[in-house]
Amino acid sequence: MTDRTLDYRPRLVEANRAYRVAAPAVDLSEQAVWWTGGVVLDQGQEGSCVGHGVVGEYLASPVRGKVTRYTIGSRVTLPPAEMGHRLAVTVYQAAQRIDEWEGESYDGTSVRAGMLVGRERGWYSGFNWAFNLVELRAALQTGPVVIGIDVRESMFTPASNGDWLVSGPSVGGHCCLVTGYSPNYSGRGPRYRIRNSWSQSWGKAGNAYIAPDDLDRILFQSGGEASIPVGRKA
Repeated sequence: MTDRTLDYRPRLVEANRAYRVAAPAVDLSEQAVWWTGGVVLDQGQEGSCVGHGVVGEYLASPVRGKVTRYTIGSRVTLPPAEMGHRLAVTVYQAAQRIDEWEGESYDGTSVRAGMLVGRERGWYSGFNWAFNLVELRAALQTGPVVIGIDVRESMFTPASNGDWLVSGPSVGGHCCLVTGYSPNYSGRGPRYRIRNSWSQSWGKAGNAYIAPDDLDRILFQSGGEASIPVGRKA
């Protein structure tokens, strides 16, 4: 997994604070919430993690977006995972054209730009932002959350049971999804479930489970982004 391209470019835009997720009226730290992750995508060597994060959210419950098999000519049939991959690359390329950096002669883009592309495609009417774990848990009540994180070396090799202990130096930025939270996952304490776009061979069938303090360190304390769609379209 160490040959994966890490291309997320963190950019915390102050204007995003006007669209902040409302803090929950009750403590959600003891309430579990899980969303179906949909098809597991694989970005391969493509530097398109933001596109894969946004499309991954579109394919996950409760969005119920679909990519179906289809045949090119009379010989080539593409499965949903490949269709999702192609769509993700298209979203990534569109995000680069509208993001906060000039030109396209660089790798990566921001979560904000990817979310703008999803809105333009009509997948949702808008999107809000979480700025701490309390707001992230509130956002999870309505669906998966697209995040941009500071990657540490340990992300390449989570345990076979899916445990992801954050350690090692920073090696780049990456976009993925938070698809669930449990106050005591498998008796191992509170964990957030991360859905990645590095195929089913990563972690436990494409997912990993991270402790709140570790997620906070690589997300909010590192200037990352956490965005949740508003007005999803079925």
